[in-house]
Amino acid sequence: MGCIHFYLRKHHLGAFYFRKAIQENENALRDITRGAEHNKNLSGKPLHSIGMSRHYELLYNMGIQMLHCGKPVAAFDCLVEAVQVFRTNPRLWLRLAECCIMTNRENNDDDRKLEKDWKLGPGLRTDRVSPGTPAIPASTYEFAALCLRNALMLLPEETQKSDVTNSDDQDTIKPNPESLLVPAPPGNPMKSIEVANLRCSVLAAAAYVGICLNDFTMALQHAENLLKQPRLSGAQRYLGHLYMAEALVALDKIADGIQHLNPELVTDINTLPPEPKSDQDKNEKNEKTEKDKGDKDQETEVKGSFYPWSPRDLTRAKAIMQYNLATAHAIRGEYDKAMANLVESSNYMGTPLPAQMYFLKLYLDLIEGRRKLAQIVIKDHFGHVTPNRENKMTYKSGTPRPDTSVP
Repeated sequence: MGCIHFYLRKHHLGAFYFRKAIQENENALRDITRGAEHNKNLSGKPLHSIGMSRHYELLYNMGIQMLHCGKPVAAFDCLVEAVQVFRTNPRLWLRLAECCIMTNRENNDDDRKLEKDWKLGPGLRTDRVSPGTPAIPASTYEFAALCLRNALMLLPEETQKSDVTNSDDQDTIKPNPESLLVPAPPGNPMKSIEVANLRCSVLAAAAYVGICLNDFTMALQHAENLLKQPRLSGAQRYLGHLYMAEALVALDKIADGIQHLNPELVTDINTLPPEPKSDQDKNEKNEKTEKDKGDKDQETEVKGSFYPWSPRDLTRAKAIMQYNLATAHAIRGEYDKAMANLVESSNYMGTPLPAQMYFLKLYLDLIEGRRKLAQIVIKDHFGHVTPNRENKMTYKSGTPRPDTSVP
């Protein structure tokens, strides 16, 4: 029942059934042990009960279910116990890293909350509490990096990806099951296509974790390797360019980073990996009929992902890319280009705008001597930190002020 509700995306109900299954498993083992003690068996349990427990399999499923419920701490506790038994499963190590990432940053919604109290502050000089050694299991970025390193080590070398080709004359996939099956207990072994998809996910997560740890050299290496993968979804390619650009800018290679921030590069943000040609031929007729039902990209994203993907459309994805381009120009000292890209990106970003866009606007206004405009932005959008908020009763809601060029 728990597995059925998982695929029905009723994750809380599925977690309820998995919790009941764990309790029933413990009760069954307790009854067997109690009966063995009553019969005075030396081992404490009969021979037929050895290997009957499904405790770790249930913990594995429970952890995955809790992760989809948005409870990364509870999921981490389940998976970190399951990995002691299923330590050769690279997918399990990735799920542990995802628990660490979600614990530290569940989503990007907090960036749009200007009232948030930034106690430590963003940036390279942010004070951080020492997490201790990464070898000790804890939901930190350091432990996430260790988990992702283990996942990459367990995946076969990329020289064995000959079954996934991009040649136009090949319509079918010819895997070699003897060399490409990767064990993933407690589940079935992974096929070559699953390994290729998993490698893309691991590299994307590793690049993000490297940036969070300010290890930009490692982040650049993972992002560059990610963009070389043959089975790369549109969303992963989008993230790969963003991560690679941020790592290059941090390494003072701004010109190279700007090349990855071209909004015209964003043509697809689908979270689904590309289908093999054999599957495309089978679904060709269905795809033609579905194209007439509105926004195909958004519908595919909703059907294909278990967790909502943001940005959900190409317009907002290009706006985010253009904002990062404005930031790179500002770091390079090209303030006119930075302001032009910032103004254009703010028109398509959607409301409320991320706080970083206001910070960049303030920086550009101050560095170019527009103190009056900077004061207006602070009073209008950061009234919770200043008592001199201007009275905006004369302006209609949603109408931009005539003396502000952004937000």
